[in-house]
Amino acid sequence: MRLLAVRSDPRTVLSEALGILTGIMYLAPVDTAGRGNLCAGHSPACAELCLFYCGRGGMAKTQEARVRKTQRLFDDRDAFFRDLNKDIASLHRKADKLDMVAAVRLNGTTDCMWEKLKNSRGQTIISMNPDTVFYDYTKLVGRMMHYLGRDTERGHWPSNYSLTFSRSELNGKECKDVLRHDGTVAVVYGSEDDMPETEWGGYPVIPEVTDFRPADPPGTVVGLVAKGRAKKDTSGFVVRNA
Repeated sequence: MRLLAVRSDPRTVLSEALGILTGIMYLAPVDTAGRGNLCAGHSPACAELCLFYCGRGGMAKTQEARVRKTQRLFDDRDAFFRDLNKDIASLHRKADKLDMVAAVRLNGTTDCMWEKLKNSRGQTIISMNPDTVFYDYTKLVGRMMHYLGRDTERGHWPSNYSLTFSRSELNGKECKDVLRHDGTVAVVYGSEDDMPETEWGGYPVIPEVTDFRPADPPGTVVGLVAKGRAKKDTSGFVVRNA
């Protein structure tokens, strides 16, 4: 079963200018696969506006395939990890041929805690691929603080996995906390004209040029432009300043 999509998103294609070849995995968000909630930190608007329903993701066959992949993660994790490792190895081979660096975003449409999910041998997909750059977005503030080193009780965070915190209509306070600890926060704006120079009292806003978030300076807001259903959002999830 193929799990990683390469060059599936215009933003990851733009990352190639930085020498990054990205593979993204798209699974079924929240509890749409009937096996558990893969987006524990989601807000009502987040679930409604998810990219799972946009573009090709809105097609029934695409959604069915993503549900099957998600169910396999729960039903046969060892086999799922084997297939994912094959895709990661293939991504590295392609990147090597292009003289690029392979990067993997595991949560294209989910907020799964991959640093915790283990196979029968106690391995995470992150620990099995120490030479791979992994990155994701998350709305789980505890998870983000663990990544930033503010929650040492949870143990060591994998050095090859970076996170960006995602703003919703409900978590403005948490966004400020993340920024105060030099994390990065992604904010969805209605358009580029809606992006201010600074947010939350002085944190610089940088437009999303590529999808490769590990290159972002600490303590910055990454400005994303609304896509799909989000273009018509009125919940406050999408920020409109113009």
